[in-house]
Amino acid sequence: MITGAGGNYIGWVLVAASPEVAWSVLTDYENFEQFLPTVASSSVIEADASRKVVEQVDSRRVLMMEVESTVRTENIEQAPDRIYFQLVDGDLKTLQGYWKLYPIAIETGNSQDQLPQVLVTQTVEAEANAGLLEGMFHQVFAGSLSDNLRAIQQEAERRSLCVDDIP
Repeated sequence: MITGAGGNYIGWVLVAASPEVAWSVLTDYENFEQFLPTVASSSVIEADASRKVVEQVDSRRVLMMEVESTVRTENIEQAPDRIYFQLVDGDLKTLQGYWKLYPIAIETGNSQDQLPQVLVTQTVEAEANAGLLEGMFHQVFAGSLSDNLRAIQQEAERRSLCVDDIP
């Protein structure tokens, strides 16, 4: 679900996986193109302790044209539940926000068993250098946030199943 408008958004999705698995998906910068729908490439340019600078190339079709954009973000990881990000270079005017994980335990009929779930949220502010097309950018961006949250949910749940299958 995405709420907001005009470049300021909050998105959230409930994921049937542990917070650790969700964290591993959000911080798997080098493999974003494997599971995020419009990411053509992603790589860590700089890394030290909890700080990563990531360059990401996005490619999508807009109005029957292929549009490619590149952003470089600084990501500050505050394990185990928050990642702040901000634009350091790229094709956008503004991009900043954070990811936040909220662990949720769902009890089953047996009080000993709990199904791990995590609420993954993203708060983001974004503006393009689009002039008269800024409204279109916001519409496309909000749709992309929704698609990315769904993809993150699917990847975390896929990884969770793989982990559960290991004896």
